[in-house]
Amino acid sequence: MKNDRGAKRCRSNDFGNLEKRKTSDFCPVGETTTLLGQIFSTSLPNAGCHKDLPSNDLIDVQQDDIASLEDCMNWCAPWGGGGIVYGVAFDFSSSPGTCYCKGQGVLNNTTYVANASVHSALTVNVNPNPYLQCPYQNASTQVATDGSKYEIYCNQDMPEVDDMCPVTSPTYNVSANSLCPTHADSLQDCMNQCTAAHGLCLAVVYLPSMFSGYGNCYYKNNVSTGSFDPKNSIDPPVHMAILDQDNVWDVDSSCINGTNYTSPNGAIFEISCNTNDNTPFGTDIMSFYSKNMSACADACATYTNSSGYDCVGVVFDSSLTDGYQNCYLKSIFGVVAPMSGHQWALLAQRAQNTSTNSSSEGAHSPFSNPAPSLSSSSKTWVAGPVIGAVIGVAMIAGLFFWLRRHRQLSQSNKFTSDMASLPYLKERPYGQPEVGPFEMEQEKHIPEMHTERSLQEMDPDQIRQELGGNPVLGEVPEQYEGDSM
Repeated sequence: MKNDRGAKRCRSNDFGNLEKRKTSDFCPVGETTTLLGQIFSTSLPNAGCHKDLPSNDLIDVQQDDIASLEDCMNWCAPWGGGGIVYGVAFDFSSSPGTCYCKGQGVLNNTTYVANASVHSALTVNVNPNPYLQCPYQNASTQVATDGSKYEIYCNQDMPEVDDMCPVTSPTYNVSANSLCPTHADSLQDCMNQCTAAHGLCLAVVYLPSMFSGYGNCYYKNNVSTGSFDPKNSIDPPVHMAILDQDNVWDVDSSCINGTNYTSPNGAIFEISCNTNDNTPFGTDIMSFYSKNMSACADACATYTNSSGYDCVGVVFDSSLTDGYQNCYLKSIFGVVAPMSGHQWALLAQRAQNTSTNSSSEGAHSPFSNPAPSLSSSSKTWVAGPVIGAVIGVAMIAGLFFWLRRHRQLSQSNKFTSDMASLPYLKERPYGQPEVGPFEMEQEKHIPEMHTERSLQEMDPDQIRQELGGNPVLGEVPEQYEGDSM
């Protein structure tokens, strides 16, 4: 890594694709965190709103898309003109304004210079004495948080290999010269960021002293052993970590277009080979390393909705061109497009054992059988009273006949007991349950009616008059009237 890289970036007027805007005199109060994570504060005795920081300039820049003090902070933090930026000052007296990136000497200023056209801020989270030594043994193998392996190269740089700017970099959209280093607190942190970068990061260069700025972790998408540059003791320390090639290419790229894959839990995916989708990177639920499509799809099939999104499919990058974390769980799909080395899998059927709808097809539930329709339900409840009325009429006829033959009996309680023992009072309509609402009404009303008044005291006309208004047994048909029995 070249020592003048930071200065070269600062001289560039190409600051990405930010929309040009009018210079602002707005001054943020308190702490402001930049895109890279460096924190500046305007609430200090020797810096703040309408306070200038004279001298100690690393570089100054004037361009349309640095239109406020906050823009100035974000611009200075990553590269700063060849050194760590400890302070910034923004002069908004003209348009565009002028941004000044300040070196470490600005911390020694005990006073400020009042200036109505300048706002300033000092950093509050930079360690002035970082650990500079290589944290691992040279040529050792270290493991990132996701299990990817890196080989360590202490005190070496690879300056002839271009740096890359992954879409995962916080300064991707505001990069200068397509360079966007990130900040890392250690070589291990830098490795972790590389393995999570998109596209594929094959190596990182780590600058513990931040001699080129707060952005001290640089990504590489290529490796050239012939360009290794060993550093001596008088050079600023630089350490490298290179992704183990055994990790990178251990991927199954086999794919049969138009087939279905069924996960162990029953979820079904429709597979399309050499296909990707065009949804933005930010719409992915998550990404991680996977050796094959089936493991990638299984993760989607078993994904729990902790993020507030449902997994509707996956994109599996067997070429790893998009990054080492090559399995992408999707919350939405856009328009699919051809792309070599990518496999697209749409979730066509969810796992049956993950359904939460008790009435859905295949779900085990006491309510899984469809409710009877209104017409069938009406027929059931109409048939009950009709059959009951017929049986009731038959019982009335039997009672009437028995009464005519046994008028000499005088004890109504014995009559009631004998009636309860008659077999046809225990019979039920064919196909009805053993105990039903109609039978309960039948057994309830008949004893109550006969215990209130002895049937032997009633002549046939009285019986007909009493039974004629009974809402359960109904009217007595005409053929049973009189003394025809």
